[in-house]
Amino acid sequence: MKKFSIASLILFFVMVSPLAAQTVAAPAAVDSHAAALRQLALPGVNHYILDRLAGTWKITGEAWLEGFDKKSAKVTGQARHGTRFNSRFLSMDDSLNIRNAIYESAALLGYDNARKHYVMSRASSQSTALVHYTGTADSSSKRLTLESSPADSLAGTYARITIRFINGNKFVVETWDIYPNGTALKQRELIYTRLS
Repeated sequence: MKKFSIASLILFFVMVSPLAAQTVAAPAAVDSHAAALRQLALPGVNHYILDRLAGTWKITGEAWLEGFDKKSAKVTGQARHGTRFNSRFLSMDDSLNIRNAIYESAALLGYDNARKHYVMSRASSQSTALVHYTGTADSSSKRLTLESSPADSLAGTYARITIRFINGNKFVVETWDIYPNGTALKQRELIYTRLS
């Protein structure tokens, strides 16, 4: 019985020793991982680009409800955009009047430091879907291009949104439906002029 106890004790120490060594090394790995996560959580240049969109805006423009080759409808409206969480995100609430019908949308736009692209989720009064977009800025940071996934559409189409910065008081948003064969149909061209 004594031999069994001593052998068991030796076996126990042989098995536990590597675990003890890992336990000592683990805090350094955890600290390194936590530091990397803290760095990814900080807003940066890609987030501050979105600050230009913050404010209250008058919207004018056109919508092509039957296709870009058809007569357009006049669009008017207002928008209220504000930064959230220390400029990590931009909340966007837009209200459009197209042929005396009100179209409202709400979106949250940001930049994902880990995935290195812009992200947006958008809901509207014309759908029960929450549509997700990813995108990039051009090298001059004067244009953002965001695209949804075909999975977000029943027709297999996806949406493209471009945001073009004109100056600190004006930007232009264009929306497109992209079909499986690559055909792009422009849906809206909206000019946002700063009110405040």
